[in-house]
Amino acid sequence: MVRLDEVCEVNPRYPGPENPATEISFVPMQAVSDVEGVILPHESRRFSNVAKGYTRFRDGDVIFAKITPCMENGKIALASGLRNGIACGSTEFHVLHANSSVLPAYLWRFLRQDSFREEAQQQMTGVVGQRRVPMQFLKQSTIPLPPLAEQARIVAKADNLLARSKNAREELVRIPRLVERYKQAVLAAAFRGDLTAEWRKEQGLAEPKSATVDTLVSVPIRNGLSVRGSDSPPGVRSLRLSALRSGVVDLSDVRFLPITSGKAEKFLLRDGDVLVSRGNGTKSFVGIAALVRAVDEPTIFPDTAFRIRLAKDRVRPDWFTSMWNSPQVRTQIEGAAKTTAGIWKVSQGDLARIKLFLPDPKEQEEIACRLKSAFTHIEKTAAEAARATRLLDRLDQAVLAKAFRGELVSPV
Repeated sequence: MVRLDEVCEVNPRYPGPENPATEISFVPMQAVSDVEGVILPHESRRFSNVAKGYTRFRDGDVIFAKITPCMENGKIALASGLRNGIACGSTEFHVLHANSSVLPAYLWRFLRQDSFREEAQQQMTGVVGQRRVPMQFLKQSTIPLPPLAEQARIVAKADNLLARSKNAREELVRIPRLVERYKQAVLAAAFRGDLTAEWRKEQGLAEPKSATVDTLVSVPIRNGLSVRGSDSPPGVRSLRLSALRSGVVDLSDVRFLPITSGKAEKFLLRDGDVLVSRGNGTKSFVGIAALVRAVDEPTIFPDTAFRIRLAKDRVRPDWFTSMWNSPQVRTQIEGAAKTTAGIWKVSQGDLARIKLFLPDPKEQEEIACRLKSAFTHIEKTAAEAARATRLLDRLDQAVLAKAFRGELVSPV
């Protein structure tokens, strides 16, 4: 075991290139990957433009994010491929320049261990949100130092194992996108009637017919009430717009309005109501719908949402909400949305003109059941992928721990 300052120089003072116009790499903190600890594609700048106020480092140096939360997140990279071999970067990097007794890749892998970063976190100084790892901590930390040949064997073995983890992680990253595409494909099939086509024939039900939303409601579409409120009682419970985010209205996400029960009456929610957001800064979030279930306390809705109260003898609310999220409906909503001052909005009239294919209520129930079953399976797949990603992170750390205990490669 040796101290780090015996095998590397911490925060060396590098001279710049002789020609101030030389293009060099510029590496801000965000240009370092949390997951892989590598420098991502970045820009280059003239040295004269970044000569002051930035940390300098060279190819082969290890850069170590010293500030919270970047250090805890693993922004620790081995510099390579720098423009003209040199870079300027964030002043929140410590720089470690290995001497001839340690391989830079070996040093980098050591510093990437969770155990080392947890120890570094305990030594941070400064105010909350701006705490930093002291340079002296790095200098005094110890590292196991086998001969160079064994360091090379350890690095090669670790690189081989971690490359497999990287490949697996890259495949798992694709899962959320595939999940969303699969959901949209299932919803599109349900909207067209393809999902239950055979079942419909077996039941002898009529083919779905086109209908607009205004023909499916029991009362006209209404927007909510805008009154300044507070986070705590007294007052009438009123939903926040954030209550609509999950597809089912979160009836606990409320504020309290100083209004009478009489004024609130026409805005009260019932089981089976559908709330639709009026606007959003992102077009794909305009007009998202959420279903109201199990209203236990009188609650109203805000003017940032529309209420659609369906004629339940013709339309099942769970079926309607699912169809509202289908690609065919999203296309109509986004086509109707208009922007003002960066906010996309839809009107009551826009919603009233949305077209759906309306199947028999029995088929609506069957579609809702099939969608629930399919989405449960899809979400299980997504959860398993997320769990696998977390396990990969643990596996990577286990590999590094074995490496620096001397257990990863057999003695020569």
